[in-house]
Amino acid sequence: MSFHREAASYPSSFAVDFVVGGVHHQFGFSVDDDQVTEEWLYYYPEGRQRRLYERGADCTVTFGRWLTGRRKLIAELLRPNSLYLSVAAAQGHDQLSEVFRWFGFGLRMATNHDFPQRLDQTVQLCLADEGKHTAASAMALLRFADLGVYGLEIKEWDEAAREDHQRITQALRDALGDKVRIQQEQARRVRVEHRTADGVFPLGLAYESSGTRTWIGLIGPVITTLETGGVLCVDELDARLHPYLVDALVGMFQSPETNRAGAQLVFSTHEAALLGRNVRTELFRDQVWFTEKDPHTLATRLFPMTEFSVRDSADNLEKRYLGGRYGAVPYLDDELLRDMSAAFRHEGGREAGRTAEADEGRTPGAA
Repeated sequence: MSFHREAASYPSSFAVDFVVGGVHHQFGFSVDDDQVTEEWLYYYPEGRQRRLYERGADCTVTFGRWLTGRRKLIAELLRPNSLYLSVAAAQGHDQLSEVFRWFGFGLRMATNHDFPQRLDQTVQLCLADEGKHTAASAMALLRFADLGVYGLEIKEWDEAAREDHQRITQALRDALGDKVRIQQEQARRVRVEHRTADGVFPLGLAYESSGTRTWIGLIGPVITTLETGGVLCVDELDARLHPYLVDALVGMFQSPETNRAGAQLVFSTHEAALLGRNVRTELFRDQVWFTEKDPHTLATRLFPMTEFSVRDSADNLEKRYLGGRYGAVPYLDDELLRDMSAAFRHEGGREAGRTAEADEGRTPGAA
């Protein structure tokens, strides 16, 4: 995102590197408000870049000799605001459909906005046939977090309750239109089971702590990604989770015992303890990247720890980061805090003055 007056006249560009069939690929495109201005797809068999296709703003597509199939026919169906990759997949192009499927199944996201979908993934794993190990894995990961959770009670919604929800939802939409955002209804009712000496007590998911809900919503994507491979992207991995649990989760992707499919975890975090000496999981320097905002443009710069000289065995990375050695720490202006305190003192003095004036105007014995 760019904060300058001419931002609307510049296209937004996106690029991603990924592996399909054991071969490195790179796909990217640029778009403005009206059309795709650029699109490209390369792959790197034997480590050398080879062009599959490049596309310009006028929908002209240049093909590499390594792209086979009905490539020109697909180009004739291309619209200015559509991606060549999407059109090729819709037309059943074998080579490009495999690449397209990676974005649907090889790339998974975990944000605050997709919790219902992630919860459904966890539920599906728990309902898997007993012969499949995914159900046992989901239960083991659920209990591993030491949240006091024994299991999940999963039931179909009562038909009357479902009809009531649909009726209320429709009434809100009729009254408020697009102004109201209605949370997607869960396919099944989920309650969290807690076992004590007195028995098992189910509690509605809405009454659980945000940390418990966060962990339950991560189980599905984590197990699925570890099982099938691909990339899991998590925004603010440390949000609502204990640092020990975050450390253990990162370790699942670092360990060849639990990550046999070569899955990758990409996450943002403010948990500096992951760089410390008391973690179970060691992050390599090329796995740690920092972000820092330019104070003039507010553009974010992304840079790796490998830009710095680090003695892996001697340096306390957590301490050096928090001390500002690598940058990427917020600048907290103490002068602004003093201004705030002064404003409080000023307002407090005015309030005390108004109280004194009121007291002077009271008659003796007045309540």
